[in-house]
Amino acid sequence: MKESYSKKRVKLLKQNKDYDALYRYCSRFALDKNWDAFLEVSKCYMHGWGVEKNPLHAYMIHMQLASMEQPKGYYYLAWDYYEGLGVKTNQRKAFRNFLMAANKGVVDAMFNVAILYYNGIGVQIDEKQAAYWFSQAAVLGHGQAQFNLAICYEEGRGLDRNAIQANYWMEQASANGIASAQNYLGQEEAYVQQELDEIVRALQTLDSRVEKNMDLDVLLKRIKTEVKRIEEKTMKIKKGQLIVSCQALPDEPLHSSYIMGRMAVAAKEGGAAGIRANTVEDIAEIQKKVDLPVIGIIKRVYGDNPVFITPTMKEIDELMTVKPAVIALDATLRPRPDGVSLDDLVQQIRQKYPEQTLMADCSTLEEMKHADEIGFDFIGTTLIGYTEESKDLQVQANDFEIIRDFIAQSDRPVIAEGNIDTPEKARRVLDLGCYAVVVGSIITRPQLITKRFVDGINR
Repeated sequence: MKESYSKKRVKLLKQNKDYDALYRYCSRFALDKNWDAFLEVSKCYMHGWGVEKNPLHAYMIHMQLASMEQPKGYYYLAWDYYEGLGVKTNQRKAFRNFLMAANKGVVDAMFNVAILYYNGIGVQIDEKQAAYWFSQAAVLGHGQAQFNLAICYEEGRGLDRNAIQANYWMEQASANGIASAQNYLGQEEAYVQQELDEIVRALQTLDSRVEKNMDLDVLLKRIKTEVKRIEEKTMKIKKGQLIVSCQALPDEPLHSSYIMGRMAVAAKEGGAAGIRANTVEDIAEIQKKVDLPVIGIIKRVYGDNPVFITPTMKEIDELMTVKPAVIALDATLRPRPDGVSLDDLVQQIRQKYPEQTLMADCSTLEEMKHADEIGFDFIGTTLIGYTEESKDLQVQANDFEIIRDFIAQSDRPVIAEGNIDTPEKARRVLDLGCYAVVVGSIITRPQLITKRFVDGINR
């Protein structure tokens, strides 16, 4: 009796990492035109399992499978074109093959088609088509597609806004184990609870001032005032938007408060929803030119101390003369120049400026958790990779794993900042659940942008 191809055996060989046997087994059935076995042989060539790694051979197999109209052939051929595996990168061909696979029922291909439509990769941006393909994949149980579909419903991207559908698909994604959805729902719950706690405290404060038989309208007016104050504090930075960092240090060509003001105008014209700026002078000029919320910092070096982003209370006091919407400061656990601990500094700020919104510039999960505990309003990924403690971390490694960890383990909104140097990366971190994203040098430092082009040309 002729032996039948067994997917269970293939799975077992992979689990045992018996790649020589895997390659021999699949090659035998591939000769009989078993397309599943043929596809597994291509994976052996892709990964070097039991045979010398050869992306070109894998590409040729995918071409043959696609010519036989095999769905997975189209799917893997699309990846070859997208990643440049065995063939020159071609985003248009990648899109066309993902679309062929999607139309033949490959769920992951449906999700990828949606992503390409959403970001305009290999095809014109089309949010309606993106939403359509997210919905097709979502119905078939694709967790990340469910999360993205929820965002489409919430923000009205390609679909009419629908809070009920947004919540439904967010819950489906959460149930599927999508960390960004679980964190999103957790943050929403935390925001509601935080506001309720603030209202309760406000009521308790008001209660001591309530006179006997006080007019109810007066009491309600006070409550509304308190609620409005809370809303204004939490909504200073708009969710899901781009913040542009407009900074130039003294040794840089564009160092000038006037230029930073004009840079902020340009950023606003491009659609930025906020500005991050350094020094009181720059912030004051920017505030004259645009009505966007500013994340203010002062970079000041004290001797050989490594903490230089708003390091002491002195810088806080200076920033409060221009009252930026948010003040960001180094929230690492390194000793500060004046010997004051981060905990004590935050306590001093809260006592002196209780209404000020604070952002923690962190570099590690430990720092993020500590910033959470001591009461920062926003968590920033600003310093990942820039401190001794985080020197081995790369923001974009493993699909932004460190940022995903920040989001999953933080009770505060996370703002992505640092090495987000393409629109695709910015969109990705927002899709993962970041509250907002800060982009700087790749927009506002022409000397670095020019060098990037020159280096690319001279390769």
